[in-house]
Amino acid sequence: MSATFVAELGLPEQALAEAGPLAERLQAAGDVHFTEPRSLQLRLLAECGAHDHAPPADQLVAAARESGEAQACAVAFAAATRLLLAQAWPDQALALLSELEQVAGIRADPYYASALPRLMRTTLALEDRELGTRLTDGVEPRTPLAEHALTACRAQLAEATDAHADAPASMRRRPCAGASSGNVPERAYALLGQGRCLAARVSRRRRRRCARRRGCSHRWATTPPWRTPRRCSTKAKPPPGRDERVALGAT
Repeated sequence: MSATFVAELGLPEQALAEAGPLAERLQAAGDVHFTEPRSLQLRLLAECGAHDHAPPADQLVAAARESGEAQACAVAFAAATRLLLAQAWPDQALALLSELEQVAGIRADPYYASALPRLMRTTLALEDRELGTRLTDGVEPRTPLAEHALTACRAQLAEATDAHADAPASMRRRPCAGASSGNVPERAYALLGQGRCLAARVSRRRRRRCARRRGCSHRWATTPPWRTPRRCSTKAKPPPGRDERVALGAT
């Protein structure tokens, strides 16, 4: 689908201009393949903040269910859940995600693999990490596309669980995966995630240094004067008295 490729090149306005009319024509002709351009239209409108102008997702989801095809369900459900999240319908979005993971043969479908990073972002936005983990269970990295998707999902889960010590290795591979797959939006999401993880690590190091400094200052403040090391003493030694100067001169 050319509109999908245009969207992956980072041109959402052009992709929307192509996807909307195409979906209308196919749906009017009774062609079930309208689900792909309609899914793209709904997803892009939701991601661009124009979800109020999106057509309802009911017909899209119903057509995907009726087809029984894993490809149609993966594309349609991913777009519908993203739209429902943007429209503040979290329960309906979670219900669709739970239904999607139970579709027969869904984990072997390449369209499902390509949608996994988007599904993971939606699931984590709904604060259901357990469901996000289940969405990736059973997906094998048999193709570069699936490998890239799994890497992105693992990095997102590590960031969501605040496991920034585990995230860097995945984050280092994640931008490279986005670049090699040619998906500009996914590369942008990957770079943003990498930046957040690096910022969190730097912030944590700074907090540890500040805590050590506070602890050190507390120890010096509570140390008795007679136990203060010589190099930290702030009292100046008084000048020698007259008798001491005489004694020094005599020596």
